[in-house]
Amino acid sequence: MRQNGPQWPARMGALVALILSVSILSPATVSAAPLPFDFTVTFNSGPLATTEAYGHFTIDDIDFDGVDFEVFTPVGSTFGTDTLLDLGLTIDGHTFTMSDDILFPEFPVVLFLDGDLYEVNFWVFPANGPQLWMAGAGDHQTTVTYTSPVGDQSVGSITYVGPATVPEPASLALLVGGLAVLGAVRRRRTP
Repeated sequence: MRQNGPQWPARMGALVALILSVSILSPATVSAAPLPFDFTVTFNSGPLATTEAYGHFTIDDIDFDGVDFEVFTPVGSTFGTDTLLDLGLTIDGHTFTMSDDILFPEFPVVLFLDGDLYEVNFWVFPANGPQLWMAGAGDHQTTVTYTSPVGDQSVGSITYVGPATVPEPASLALLVGGLAVLGAVRRRRTP
């Protein structure tokens, strides 16, 4: 004999909750996405002493494990195994981009060690115009040397600001929806 009554909403609610939880955990929601980092260069010597310059780089988050050394280089590089999507820095009105590196596409290189930024290596030496040398010295230090078009040198170092951890809106909406359905089902079952 078929039963009608409170079992149908409970079963339907459980089914909806199951579908929502599977869609939250499905591999389709785990995809490559740009992971941006901003950094500030603080100059401590030369004509730009006490001034700051601002830059950024973006890596592919599917390549970022946070374990051991990870080497991020541009697409087409044979040196690194992880993808550096973008790198840029503006100093004294001059903008340097990833493709300006003298060894592009092998460089620039961004290294992480156990999830922390270890160093950035980025070298721009045009025949005339401003020059940039960013090189890691190990121990999470990167020195920046900027040479202006007239030959003045300024030296500084980098401080890094990592990406913000923000849940993807669609995943958050699915989670909230699933919790709402579970709450509604529980409320109907409570006498």
